[in-house]
Amino acid sequence: MLSPTLQAALYFGTARVHFDQVPGHVYAHRPGCLQRNPDIEAAKATMFRLKPQGHLGQEYENIMVNWIPAADLTKKYPAEGSDEQKADIAKLPVPLQQPLLKVPSGPIEGIRSGGRSALLAVGGDFYRLKGCGNYVDAPGFRFPYPGFPLADEEVMSTHGEEMFQFAGKYIGQLLAADDLVGANRPVGVFQYDEDAVNVPSNPSTKWLPDGRPNPSCWSVGHLPRIPRLCPVFHTLGDRRLGTHLLAGLERLLSALVDSVDVECIRRAAAAANRLVDPSSPTLTLLHTGAIRPPAQRLINFESLLLADPEAVRWRAPQAGAPPVGLPEVMQAHWEAACPALQEWLGQGHRANLGSLISRLYWRLGREAGAFNRLLRRNGISWGYFIDHSEFEPHCNSHPNNFVVLPPALGERGHRRTQLLGPLDFDMAFCRNEFISKYSGTRDLELFDSWTASEVSEMQKALGGDTANTGLMGGEAHDGMSAETRALRCLLRDTIVLGHQAGVAEEPEIFADCPEAELATHALIQLGLMMTATESA
Repeated sequence: MLSPTLQAALYFGTARVHFDQVPGHVYAHRPGCLQRNPDIEAAKATMFRLKPQGHLGQEYENIMVNWIPAADLTKKYPAEGSDEQKADIAKLPVPLQQPLLKVPSGPIEGIRSGGRSALLAVGGDFYRLKGCGNYVDAPGFRFPYPGFPLADEEVMSTHGEEMFQFAGKYIGQLLAADDLVGANRPVGVFQYDEDAVNVPSNPSTKWLPDGRPNPSCWSVGHLPRIPRLCPVFHTLGDRRLGTHLLAGLERLLSALVDSVDVECIRRAAAAANRLVDPSSPTLTLLHTGAIRPPAQRLINFESLLLADPEAVRWRAPQAGAPPVGLPEVMQAHWEAACPALQEWLGQGHRANLGSLISRLYWRLGREAGAFNRLLRRNGISWGYFIDHSEFEPHCNSHPNNFVVLPPALGERGHRRTQLLGPLDFDMAFCRNEFISKYSGTRDLELFDSWTASEVSEMQKALGGDTANTGLMGGEAHDGMSAETRALRCLLRDTIVLGHQAGVAEEPEIFADCPEAELATHALIQLGLMMTATESA
């Protein structure tokens, strides 16, 4: 069993940031404080966000904000300074009773989460501060204090920050009906008084060729008419399905595989009409994200192993032999994470290590597909829409919007079997409040088309496509042998097939195997170790 310290590092991260308390307001979340507004006229009233915000003043003429195709939420917080508001705030953990902002150094330590967010540990609980400033002392995120980067093309709207809170609660209730959990539970919102922001003084050269901000082109400005809000959540994890778990498992493959029968895989690919890269002199399957299924072009890895158990020869992870590429901060912990998997393999399951891996990929895909199905069944878009650029749709449906959940008890007292917790609903909207940017009407055909795109985009991303900017980083295939690349493609086939089954609510094809649960979590933890220093 992992120590609490190691488990926290694996599921919440290790990169440190600092906070300081700053002037502003705190609004504690309470039932009914945010409500949807299905009135179409209210939705039309938000369409001014499709244009530059010059109506706010000359300094705003190059500022564009996200436009979500629905009306703004209706807010019903207690009056500012009222006893009711003070009582709500007093229920929050003490460090969250005043706005916190990320700073270069400060009295409160947190954990980095992506670029503009961070986690705060209070006792044994973790809280996500989504949008607490972009100051991170790391390549690609070096913005000066106070670290609110407002690029000329995009600024997070007030609607988005409040939708985090509302949709997190609403979708959480839908999940709870099936004894499932979302990754986040809303706690409150910070509104910062600080009006200094980082804006590009020369938009044409604001990024360096390697994608980092160009320090000479960013300056501190003042845009007081754009509020800075930071929703706060109680969170169950932070390591992401794409950047951390899948990439980590695939970096781990070379440590778990002794040999691969390439001809066996080649025969399976031919039998399934699986697309192969014709330009490669060795066996190179086109990555699954490049394939537009029908499913017969994909291969379930478990089926291949059943047809030929000798196709892949496996070896157990060795406690005294950490794999190449294991981050230094995890070297000392490798030994603690191996016993559960070694014990399961020692019980005669060695030949089934491949089955354990393929079942895990299937299960991850199926959980993701089931969540896509839940959203569509309830008329909810996770956040697929087009606002400013016809060539760059927003899409929140991707693997990095699932966090990997640590093993724990479920709400009803039994051990939770759920592996993934969905999150990030800042751009979510419902079918009965959707409005088309093209017609200004309730275009339900367009809504249905866009929510169908959420399913296909998730499948492409699970298959290995990284076009979505939410998946930048964490690629696992550099330096892989051709054989390991082929295994990776077959596993990605399997996760896509699992996703398709989850979306369609098809019967489970794998028999329940409770005795493998500890080994499954051990495998997950070894994968997370491989990407412990990566940020999503």
